[in-house]
Amino acid sequence: MELNDAQLLRTKHRLVDIAREICPAFELTEANKRVLALIFDWALCRPGKLDPAKGLWIWGPMGTGKSTLLRVIREFCYEVRLPTAYGTGTAELPYWFSIVPATGISDDYATEGPKSFAHFVNNPKLAIDDLGTEQKIVAHYGVAAMPMTEVLQRRYDQRGHNFTHVTTNLRPDEILERYGLRVVERIPEMFNLIELKDYSHRPNLKSY
Repeated sequence: MELNDAQLLRTKHRLVDIAREICPAFELTEANKRVLALIFDWALCRPGKLDPAKGLWIWGPMGTGKSTLLRVIREFCYEVRLPTAYGTGTAELPYWFSIVPATGISDDYATEGPKSFAHFVNNPKLAIDDLGTEQKIVAHYGVAAMPMTEVLQRRYDQRGHNFTHVTTNLRPDEILERYGLRVVERIPEMFNLIELKDYSHRPNLKSY
């Protein structure tokens, strides 16, 4: 449903209110106005720089509020985003996504082995928080694996049926070094990249 100007303004104010509810110290700046404008259009599936059919890859240095922004996005989407617009969902349920720390994915593999992947791969809407903080190679009864690489690749294969969001401190070159070219090449197909602070080194990945 297309919103009129008054409804759009109220909805924009609601996004800021949610940010302040989650982070009482939140203040509007030119930088976060730009980010919130991107999120606003994406959440409402409005034309803009972000593709509503892709998830969000939020990256930047420590302390820029990536995890907090992820929670703001989840609460805002719960109120305004149509569950069936993109990704899996039902008309009866509002848009919602689970947030799991990257360390939880590697820890689960260490205790449960390969069967732990199913929970993270088949979750229709999943946000992975702090990608890169997890142990890269994990052993389960002597069988070593790279759980995060496995989960990202499998979710790529099921991208028509699920939605993935990510926050990370890692720069694109660090993503390449840690997860390999195959994962890096799939990132633009799965995600809109939102950079919370400019870096001097930007290989091959487009951010807004």
